[in-house]
Amino acid sequence: MANLSLQNISKQYDYKPILSDVSLSVQEGERMAIVGKNGAGKSTLLKILSGEVEADEGSRIFQGNLEIKHLIQKPVFQEGQSVKEVILHSLEELHAELQKYPSEDIYVIGGETIYRQLLDECDVAHITKIDYAYDADAYFPNLDQMPEWEITAAGEEQSYFDTTYRFIKYTRK
Repeated sequence: MANLSLQNISKQYDYKPILSDVSLSVQEGERMAIVGKNGAGKSTLLKILSGEVEADEGSRIFQGNLEIKHLIQKPVFQEGQSVKEVILHSLEELHAELQKYPSEDIYVIGGETIYRQLLDECDVAHITKIDYAYDADAYFPNLDQMPEWEITAAGEEQSYFDTTYRFIKYTRK
């Protein structure tokens, strides 16, 4: 059985649905990354996984002695620090924190930059795959074109206004 499982989770804020009928499970020994476009619901999903936020529908099953940690989305910077100093210090803190835990207990959720820095550490990637080409300055690498990854689960196609998407689970071979 999964150590952590979400079953048919839905969440909305005011009139805006953020997550709709999302299910995922994390087994012991798996590491994962959750990546998606800004506003796709990554932070909300993490908060539901960690228990910080209640889902409107669905269930969260949490077994064992798990601890979920994450970096805050809006960090506080010390006065006088350069952007480079903040980034280097944050990465050093992150890697130091990761060393405290067995690799099978680490889950990564973040945007493209975090993903690129930590993908090599992951065995599982839960991706929100959007059927639309956005102009952006950064793109998530296409795991379909990377031979070391394979699709092990795919959710139903969903839509939000005129954008269609689905949740895909990739596993490192």
